[in-house]
Amino acid sequence: MCAGWGDDLSTHIDDQKILGFDSTLALADAHPGIPFGQLFNLLRGSKSSPIGYIHFQCRYFEDADKLGQTKRRVADTLVRRLRQHLRSGWNNGKRIIVRKMEAKSHWETPPMQFSTFRKITDEIWEMLEELTPPDDWCPEDTNDPFIREAFSRAWPEEGDFD
Repeated sequence: MCAGWGDDLSTHIDDQKILGFDSTLALADAHPGIPFGQLFNLLRGSKSSPIGYIHFQCRYFEDADKLGQTKRRVADTLVRRLRQHLRSGWNNGKRIIVRKMEAKSHWETPPMQFSTFRKITDEIWEMLEELTPPDDWCPEDTNDPFIREAFSRAWPEEGDFD
């Protein structure tokens, strides 16, 4: 359940059907790699809606949980943040430390379970750093070998990405 709307959140986020999608997950799948905030803007731009970014985020992870896709969707939001903040690569460009921290700190996870996911995301990030991706590395999607390896090491207990 997401703060602010209670159990009625779904009635406020049916706008994605206007865009031709049945769920927030389908909307995300149709727009791979674009930042999560841009997905929200697509939804918001379709019609005036009383939802906020946090509500879209809640709905995305609620939809993921219903389908047993939480791990895959947390990976997806990481890829989106990396593509937003590290387009030139893992260790390329100016202000690389700042941009890495922006990617990590803005990485979306289930918002109503922040404390649970904070530990997991810290471990995943640590694994990514230990794996030492090439300087020009920036994942295209969750099938990236560095993403998969970091997640399998840090979050082994919950299924696969498929």
